[in-house]
This record gives sequence, structure tokens and C-alpha cells, in this order.
Amino acid sequence: MINKTATGTFTLSSDCTVNNFTRTNGVFDNPSAARILTVQGNFSMSTTDTFGGANLTLTMGGSGATQTITQNAGTMS
Repeated sequence: MINKTATGTFTLSSDCTVNNFTRTNGVFDNPSAARILTVQGNFSMSTTDTFGGANLTLTMGGSGATQTITQNAGTMS
């Protein structure tokens, strides 16, 4: 589980695997080196704040039921 308050910036410092990912506010910064965020369940993003960049790879890696990607606002780069 990744849990960060709405203020400030979150930067992934190593590869990470989570079951479900829900983002409602705050900057999820582009890491300084290549990192992989693996989501094994559903992915939801509902903010226009920055999400990642060239060094962040989002991988959907669930092995069971259908996964859902919901993007209500913002841009994935």
C-alpha cells in the first residue's frame, strides 16, 4: 500500500507492486531513475496533478479477474 498525504510530492524510489492503486490528489513525480509500478488489481486516477514521466513504467500485472483502468482527470505521461 502506498499512502501519502495530499501535500508535497511522492517519488517512487524503487520498483513497487500494489494490489489496487487509487490516486485522488498530489504529485506522483517522475523518478530520477527507471522504476516500475506494478498494479495487480484496479487502477484509478482522479486528479490533474502530475503522474510520472519517462522514468516511470506502469505495469498491469494481475493474474486473476479482469483489471480496470479508470482515469477521470489528468494526463499519464
